[in-house]
Amino acid sequence: MLMEPSQRPSRIVLTLKEILRGIKEAAESEKDDMQLETLITALQSMTKAVAALEGVNKQIDERMKEVERAERLIEIQTLIIGGERKLLLVEAHRRYIREGVFEVSTSEKGNKIDVNNVYLFNDVLLLTQPSYVGLKFGLELKKKVA
Repeated sequence: MLMEPSQRPSRIVLTLKEILRGIKEAAESEKDDMQLETLITALQSMTKAVAALEGVNKQIDERMKEVERAERLIEIQTLIIGGERKLLLVEAHRRYIREGVFEVSTSEKGNKIDVNNVYLFNDVLLLTQPSYVGLKFGLELKKKVA
């Protein structure tokens, strides 16, 4: 099984940590001062390398989440149908945060319920309702709060 490129830094960190443990164990059992000094220098270098790679891993994770949020923003944009078709969700500053579904009782007896989808972005909140145009599923924009 092949690793995806985004998994490689994580594996490298794990491998470096194993090497680091080995160096620590060797340093603890070493009697020769010269060897001990060499092991301590290696230990310091490996500790810095692990810390640097952990920072890289964090940046990769953050970028991957940004890409996933941007992809979801584009998906939502393509689903919007109806009157505000010109609504442009995809903008450089806009970030997708979360979405949810809620039901609203539309009659006094509570026997009619509308299902609504809510999409929260950093600068706008969309209230939509599932809709079909022909055989195509979409989201009819009910309210946009900016």
